[in-house]
Amino acid sequence: MISLAGSLRSLAFLPLAVVDGRADDGCMFSVYCEAHGSEVLLSARNLEAIDNDEHGLVAHWRCTCGHRGTFRSGRARRPATA
Repeated sequence: MISLAGSLRSLAFLPLAVVDGRADDGCMFSVYCEAHGSEVLLSARNLEAIDNDEHGLVAHWRCTCGHRGTFRSGRARRPATA
């Protein structure tokens, strides 16, 4: 028996996913979607905005089901030094 898990795959011909006729094989991120009740994998196309406030970066996303949410990333701003 040949194990596919042990074989190396150097080239994939198929895109990760196709949305609106375009391949979506770029940057991906996962978030918890309350509507799904689980983690979902989204592409950069699902980002609606990225804000930078005193606590760090806030990404506003929209799930493929339409649910919207946010997640915080990064570090808080450091006070400016003179």
